[in-house]
Amino acid sequence: DEAIELMKSNQRERIKSSLDTLDDMKTKTEDELDNTDYKFEGHDEFLTLLKKQKETDLINQLIRNEMTIIDELHTRKKTFLNHQHTIEKALEKISNLTLDDIENCNVQEVTSAIRVISSSVDSLQKHVKQLEKYIKKRAKAEKFESEMLRGLIGSSSRRLFAVHKIEDLNVTKWSEISIQDDYAHVHNMHETPPPQGAILVPFCLLRDLLPEKNPLVFLDLHWHGEIKGRVYIETLGEELGESFISLCTGEDGWSYQNCSFYRSQHLNLPGEIIHGGDLEANDGTGSTGFFEYEYGDIHTQDIEEGLVVGWPTREPWGLGSFSVYLADHDAKDFSAFGNVVEGLDILKQAARLIPSNITDLIGQFCKYITNVSIADCGIAIYLKPLKPTETIS
Repeated sequence: DEAIELMKSNQRERIKSSLDTLDDMKTKTEDELDNTDYKFEGHDEFLTLLKKQKETDLINQLIRNEMTIIDELHTRKKTFLNHQHTIEKALEKISNLTLDDIENCNVQEVTSAIRVISSSVDSLQKHVKQLEKYIKKRAKAEKFESEMLRGLIGSSSRRLFAVHKIEDLNVTKWSEISIQDDYAHVHNMHETPPPQGAILVPFCLLRDLLPEKNPLVFLDLHWHGEIKGRVYIETLGEELGESFISLCTGEDGWSYQNCSFYRSQHLNLPGEIIHGGDLEANDGTGSTGFFEYEYGDIHTQDIEEGLVVGWPTREPWGLGSFSVYLADHDAKDFSAFGNVVEGLDILKQAARLIPSNITDLIGQFCKYITNVSIADCGIAIYLKPLKPTETIS
């Protein structure tokens, strides 16, 4: 009797564990289906835009490539739908083995139930491994490559724009794409339609070209009536880094474009820092947070010049703003999300633009800055080398 009760107890745990495993598989499959649909929409839109362009060898090559990608995505979706159906059948089979039923099972029935569950889960786990190989094999074929983007930019006499519809706002925006030092710069979005004859690329395809590790954004700083320089920032973290990127591109509506750098602290001292990006009041007094800053873990960093930080959620008056350390300090910051990799000298100049008629904000260590704004911002995508191609007329 004790052996039977132990077997039943183990079986109950096996059922719970198997159901959890299958639920996890189901969730991942649903995510893959959503991701496939998202990619299909982007590539289908790009194919439609390409077909409106004047025929050239490069345009025809891109059309063929997009048609191949769309076929691959159809195959991928069919594969995942079959996988989803298999999981649902296994869930139904195991769910029928209720805990109450087990209490009334004899040894033979319990043993049989174990075999059913083991067979279902083992089969699905093998299927998952096959799907992982499939995804890895198809990943490159399904992606709009940076070589294609370089070909469009470098071979075209026409301007190139990204197009993006913000569903929540029911607004379509565009951003110009330029090239500098082997990087495509997708500038901040605006509602002014591009000029006639411009080549359009869905923004989602460009966004996917950003690397998972340390994606690059840029800020163009403006004062005294001109652009003074470009600052490049590598972001880190997940939600926080992604939110900062979206505020640089304007893809969700809000944007750092025209926001000011409004304050500097500890000039010429350890931990010198400059503050900017108040989306609400543009002077550091805004309290509305458009995303919450993560705190601790990967965001805990030694304070070194160039470290980009936010305000942790325990200090809600700073949400939406960001700061950049301009000098090292023997301490740590707990809300870091990036590092300046180029243009730190521009920020140091900006931190010292303090009008003589402005009094100290908090003693001698905190100063107001005026007339320093972010004229433009966006993402920078590394472009792989491409062989010379013909010019698009």
